[in-house]
Amino acid sequence: MRKTSVAKVWQNYELEKAKLHNIMTVAKLWHMFMDSPAFTELAPRTQKDYRQHQKALLMVFGKVLADNVKTEQVRIFMDKRGLESKTQANHELASLSRVYGWGYERGYVKNNPCKGVRKFSLKARTVYITDEQYAAIYAEAIPQLRIAMEISYLCAARLGDVLELKWQDIMDKGIYIEQNKTGTKQIKEWSPRLRTAIQLARNVSSCTCEYVINTTKGGKVIAKTLNNWWNQAKRAAEQ
Repeated sequence: MRKTSVAKVWQNYELEKAKLHNIMTVAKLWHMFMDSPAFTELAPRTQKDYRQHQKALLMVFGKVLADNVKTEQVRIFMDKRGLESKTQANHELASLSRVYGWGYERGYVKNNPCKGVRKFSLKARTVYITDEQYAAIYAEAIPQLRIAMEISYLCAARLGDVLELKWQDIMDKGIYIEQNKTGTKQIKEWSPRLRTAIQLARNVSSCTCEYVINTTKGGKVIAKTLNNWWNQAKRAAEQ
């Protein structure tokens, strides 16, 4: 039996270690995507969504070889995830497909197993209220909610974007709003009604708080708090 030199053994060890390092699992593909400009140039809110989605996706697929994931396995994941939340399942499928699409274009994977997997059909969640309903809720709302309602309505801004408004965003030309979801930046021009809302904010705001909408103690208002204020005002308006 021929003896193998120590150098040869070490060389073989390094080769095997390199093979293991180069194994493309779903987790590795995912993190490569997140280290790329395709991810880092996304809007902050979208990046946050991807980080949230990876919890469920990598728990199931993380250690699997990326090329071994089959379309039917993605479908099974969707069906099980859909029992908890069809909306989340749809979002997670979109994120996984985006990562695979990115990897396919760069030769890291041979195909995209998400292709052909249908999303769940969802009922539209948009609920429109009449001017009368808006006025009734506004009449019952506390000042901070009134401010948020008016800015959101007049500027067509999302709840999260309104809560992020700082006094430095109140400019001579109007209100500077950056949409976290899309990254769109724009200045909403002043109207008499919008000026009235901001003046109300000045009247009730703590002088030490940097946010336009703040609590009585000068802290930032979170979405859950604002939703509670809305529900309370809505119930009062319905009585």
